[in-house]
Amino acid sequence: TKLPAALDWIRYASPIYWTFRGMLKSCFKWNDTLECFKGSSEVGANQCFLEYHPAIDQYKERGINVATYKDTSSDSIALEFIALLLLLFILNFLIYAKAWFTRKHSERQVDNAQERTRTSPVDETNAQHSE
Repeated sequence: TKLPAALDWIRYASPIYWTFRGMLKSCFKWNDTLECFKGSSEVGANQCFLEYHPAIDQYKERGINVATYKDTSSDSIALEFIALLLLLFILNFLIYAKAWFTRKHSERQVDNAQERTRTSPVDETNAQHSE
């Protein structure tokens, strides 16, 4: 299935998308062949380039450029590697920031609770009765 245009951006925030894309580029090259029933082709009898397989066309429709003749981006996984590193750093930063804010918030609650127990009204009334 294809995402609606309004949600198309979400795939770029997905590590699964970048990993899958890198794996496809690592596994499939434009000059890979497969058995087909075309007869004779430039590769040989009953052989076709992987570039012409319908699955590769579906990947291209979804923005995953893989196994394309004379396209250097279909062989390089540098973009996928950089995107995964960037996502790793962003997600780690968000987790750290959330933990830091949660800790600060809980420390503030503990300080407030201690302050309330020091100046509770029960202590003031006990002090008045003992005089």
